[in-house]
Amino acid sequence: MKLAILSILYYVTNQFSVGKSMTRETVQQVCLDIQNVLANHFIHLINLQEVVASFYQIGFSHCTGTTDSTHIPILFLPQGTQAFSNHKGYFSIILQGYIDYQVHFTHIFIGWVSRTHDAHIFHNSPLPLNDGE
Repeated sequence: MKLAILSILYYVTNQFSVGKSMTRETVQQVCLDIQNVLANHFIHLINLQEVVASFYQIGFSHCTGTTDSTHIPILFLPQGTQAFSNHKGYFSIILQGYIDYQVHFTHIFIGWVSRTHDAHIFHNSPLPLNDGE
């Protein structure tokens, strides 16, 4: 299971002044806690045929979901700040969400820097596109 992008772990260590191993262990523990405590209540496998049929009923054929991105504000980083400065005038990383016909999140992808185009993020995200998953 991929828990976090390594570059994001690096920035978290700098932002909060903690060691790499502490950051890695904390991310792993949080992910395991989420999996153990919340997975049965909130994480459900989707039926792709049902999703496509439901979008079709509201006028969208061959649709499995909708996507959008938002900027998550972060604290100023002493080095490499230009990449995290967005067009709105603050430092951020980008969260991209993918939702189904019931407006439930099916995928969340976070970690790109502020000036990355939405299409580039989508193309490089781990969404299961065209592979039958």
